[in-house]
Amino acid sequence: RKRGVYWDVPQGSEHCLAHGAREYSAKLQKTPFFTNWKDACQNTQAMIHNTVFESPTRCEKKWPFGAVMGYWVVNVSDPDCLPYWGSFVD
Repeated sequence: RKRGVYWDVPQGSEHCLAHGAREYSAKLQKTPFFTNWKDACQNTQAMIHNTVFESPTRCEKKWPFGAVMGYWVVNVSDPDCLPYWGSFVD
């Protein structure tokens, strides 16, 4: 962690983006007021499904209170985003 900055636990979006892929988002915590929020966002690691991501796919600053949000497109074969077949009965 740089300067005590860390991500909340990333949460998966409701829908899958692609085969085995889902977007996750989290709020950046402990960001000092005068910190460059883009730099802090891009340089703070997150762990999703036991995989370390060095930086988010994108960062956003939410107004009016300035929360910094990170978004990751995670393609680590999310089991809920993979098709499966049940038993076939003829």
